[in-house]
Amino acid sequence: MPSFTLFDLILGAHKKLGTVRFSVSTAGTVNTLIDLAVASTGATPLGTDANKNGTLFVTQSTGASSAIAGQYRKISGFNPGTGTWTLSSALPSSGPNPTYYGYSTPEFPLELATELANDALRSLGPHVFADRSIVSSANQTVYSLSSAFKHSPPLQVDVMTGVGTSAADPGWVTLNEWDYQPSSAGAPASIVFNRELPASRDIRIWYEDFHHRVADSTALIDERIYPELAVLALVDKMYEYRNSLSRGATEYDIGRWQIAQQALAVAKATWPIPAKRRKSKPLVLGTTSPDHLPYVRPYGPA
Repeated sequence: MPSFTLFDLILGAHKKLGTVRFSVSTAGTVNTLIDLAVASTGATPLGTDANKNGTLFVTQSTGASSAIAGQYRKISGFNPGTGTWTLSSALPSSGPNPTYYGYSTPEFPLELATELANDALRSLGPHVFADRSIVSSANQTVYSLSSAFKHSPPLQVDVMTGVGTSAADPGWVTLNEWDYQPSSAGAPASIVFNRELPASRDIRIWYEDFHHRVADSTALIDERIYPELAVLALVDKMYEYRNSLSRGATEYDIGRWQIAQQALAVAKATWPIPAKRRKSKPLVLGTTSPDHLPYVRPYGPA
């Protein structure tokens, strides 16, 4: 499956809402696209400053300018006499002839669409991540954690069995003798091991956190989220925002929002996001485990 980006997410939601149209430009610069079809004498003419503050999506480009495909820009103006779109910031290169693009209405400006996209991604719940930024040190049992761990205690903690173990075969051992120490706002939480770990070993901490913030058109959406699920989550947020602004005045939009919510519920059931179950920490007394089998030291050889 090709990479799914913020560009794809926002454009996909606009298509479902019917707030974007598509055309083909005939020329352009890094700051403009020229499309005679939407000029005043064209087949589908637009008015002065049509769709100003909307978004222009470059969906397909060729040749040396292929880098502009998958880029969006805020529309700062439109000249119907020449069919020229003016963009708020420059594209990486000039658009070739032809350049396929879409242009959205200004109802959901790019800044708003980006915020709603991040709200939608967070609404899909936390995801499981593995952090390997901590390396064990001699004479140390307390380690500060990233702020990402403050939402909940770690799901699981592993340590690499040997120094210099390859990434392909790291030889992880799951640790049980640790405690999570929360902290006040603004301060990092800590993990406290009951005894010192061998030095210079990677520590892998499994934890839950919400989707990272995305802001640029090329920002990647977590591959564990099926694209259609992400799009429907954003559509739900857009209808929610529209309904809040109108105070529920449009029955059509209320009906469409209900349909979108039903589609989102089906998508969540169809494409559930993988989760890692929290491992319980067995109580260790002496040299035997709770089931009375010999207890294996979890830290490996020193």
